[in-house]
Amino acid sequence: MARGKRPILKADPAVALQFKQEQARKDIVEITEWLKDVRIEIYQRTIKTGKLIQAYKIIGDTENMCKTAQELISLVNVQSYKISKITDKKHANAILNHYHQAYIELAPYRFHHFLVCMEWNYPPEMKFYANRKCVMEDWAREIERLEFGELDLLGLSAPPRSGKTGLGELALAWMIGRHPDKSILFATHTNAMARKAMTDVYNLITEPRRGWGDIFQNFTVNKSQEDLWIDLEPKDSSNTYKTIYFRGIDGSFAGILEASWLIYCDDLINGIIEATNPDRLANAWQKYGTDISQRRVDDNVKELHIATRWSTKDVLSQLEEENEDNPRASFIKVPGLNENGESNFMFPYRPMTKEHFEKLRNKMDEVSFECIVQQHPVERDGLVFPESGLLTEDVPPDGEPDRICFACDVAWGGGDYLSMPIGKVYGMDVYIDDVVHSPADKYTTKPLVVAAIINNGASAGFFEWNNGGDEYMDDIIKMLREKGYRCNITGERAPTNKSKLDRILACAPEIKGTILDGSGYRLHFKSKVARKGDKAYEMYMKHLTEFNQSAKYQGKQKDDAADATASLVTNVLGGSTSTGRVTTFSRSLLF
Repeated sequence: MARGKRPILKADPAVALQFKQEQARKDIVEITEWLKDVRIEIYQRTIKTGKLIQAYKIIGDTENMCKTAQELISLVNVQSYKISKITDKKHANAILNHYHQAYIELAPYRFHHFLVCMEWNYPPEMKFYANRKCVMEDWAREIERLEFGELDLLGLSAPPRSGKTGLGELALAWMIGRHPDKSILFATHTNAMARKAMTDVYNLITEPRRGWGDIFQNFTVNKSQEDLWIDLEPKDSSNTYKTIYFRGIDGSFAGILEASWLIYCDDLINGIIEATNPDRLANAWQKYGTDISQRRVDDNVKELHIATRWSTKDVLSQLEEENEDNPRASFIKVPGLNENGESNFMFPYRPMTKEHFEKLRNKMDEVSFECIVQQHPVERDGLVFPESGLLTEDVPPDGEPDRICFACDVAWGGGDYLSMPIGKVYGMDVYIDDVVHSPADKYTTKPLVVAAIINNGASAGFFEWNNGGDEYMDDIIKMLREKGYRCNITGERAPTNKSKLDRILACAPEIKGTILDGSGYRLHFKSKVARKGDKAYEMYMKHLTEFNQSAKYQGKQKDDAADATASLVTNVLGGSTSTGRVTTFSRSLLF
C-alpha cells in the first residue's frame, strides 16, 4: 500500500439497510405528527407525504405504503384546482412528480393504478384504458379479485373491437411482473394470434415510454420468437419453466409447457364461420379440456377467459353453464346496446356508437347479432323461427285489409311477457303490423292493450291465460265499452291436453309463411328497417326468433311471443279446436 493513503472501506449492505430503516422509522413518526396540522399548504403536504411513502417502503410496510400513496393521490385530485393556480412551476412540477410516483408505488398492488401508469406518457387521445374506463374499470376490479385469490375463474365478454384483448394483454404484463418465478399459459385460436399477443406483451414491458421497468425494476427480459415464450430474470425460485407461454389451439401443446399461476384463454373461436360449425365448436371444447386445462400444475391455478360470445357451445358459455352455482366464478357480459337501445361503449375518443351497432345488426341475422354484439349466446340448433326463415316486409300492402285481429297471451309481470301480436289480413296473408310485448304489471299493460286494439282498428281478438286471465279479459272489455269501441273478443284457459311446444310447432308452417297452396295463412313480420325504434316489436321478434324446441330450453326461455303468435293462428285465424272454457262476447254486449 502506498505511503500516506488510507484503505477504502466498503460499507456493509446489511448495516447500511439497517441505518436506512432506523431513519425511516424516525421519519414516519415525525412526518405523521407533522401532517396533523391542517394549516399545511398543498405543496409542503405533498412533499412530506411523498417522503412518508418512501419511508414505509424502506421498512417493508406495504400496507401503509399503499394506504399513504392512495391518500396522496386523493389529496392531489381533490385540490387540483389549487395546483393549477400555483405560480412557482418548480413547486407545481414537484407535486405532479410525487403524484406520479404514488401511482408507480401502487401499480404492483392495484391493477387500476398499473393501467394508469402504463399510459402516463401518452396524450389523452392515445390512451387505451383511460378512454375505455367507463367499461373497463369494472373489468379491472374483477381481474384484481382473480389475481388476489377471491376468484378461481373469471370470464369477460364484449363485442369485437371493444378492447377486451388489449386489457387481457395488460393483465399479463402486470401479473408476470408480480410473479416472474411462476408460469402463465396464454391460449388462443391460432398460433398466428398467439405470436401477435406475445409481441404485444413484449412491447408493453420493454418500450421505455410505457414505464413498466419503473414499476417492476431490475428484470432482464428474454423471449423466443420460435417457441413463443417470454421469460423474466432473476426469479425468486429456480425452475426450468418460462414466465409466460403463448399457444394457438391449431398448434401443439406438447413439450415443456406448464401453468403454475394462470391459464388465460382469449377467443378460442376464430369468427362466425367457426361458430356455426358444430365440429369446430366441439374441437375447441376438446382442446380446452384435454390440452389447455391439463397444463395446470395443481388445482390452485386460476383461469381467465376473455372472448366474444359466439355460441352456447363455445368454451366460455359452457364454462358459465358448468359454474352457474360456483361463488368463486364470475362472468361479466357487456352488450353493445343496453336495454334502452343505447351504446355501452361511448368512449371519449373513437366511441362505438349506437349507429355502429345498428349497422352490424342490419348486416347480421338476429342470432348472430345477439351472440356477437349483445353477448347473449343463442343455441342455433333447435331454433324454430330464425329470422332468415320468416317472411319480413318493409311495408304492408296498399288498401284496406279484410279484417284486423289479435291474440293476447296474458301475463302478470315478474319476468313473463304479456304478448299480443296484431294482424292485418289480406286474403291468406297476415301482416303482423303492431304488437304489445311487455314484462310490466297488469296496471301498465291494460291501457297498452286497449290503446293497441283501438288504434289498429281491431275487430276480433282472443285472450289466453293460466290463472286469473279471465278477469284481465273482462277488464279489457269494460275499458273498451267505456270508450265506445266495438270488438268481438273470445278467451279461454291455456289447454292442458297439449303441450305449449306442440301447439307452437303445429303452427310453424303459418308462422314461417311456407304454405304456398292457399290451404293456410301466411304470416309476415316487419323487417329490421320497418321495426327500427319500436322497442316492443324488436323485443317481440327477439323472443320469437330465439324460441328453441330443444328439451333443455323448455320452461327456461321467453316463449310468450311464440305462444301468442301460435294462438293468433289457432284461435283467431283458424278457429279454436281446443276443449277449454270459451267465452264469446258479441259486439252488442259492449254497450
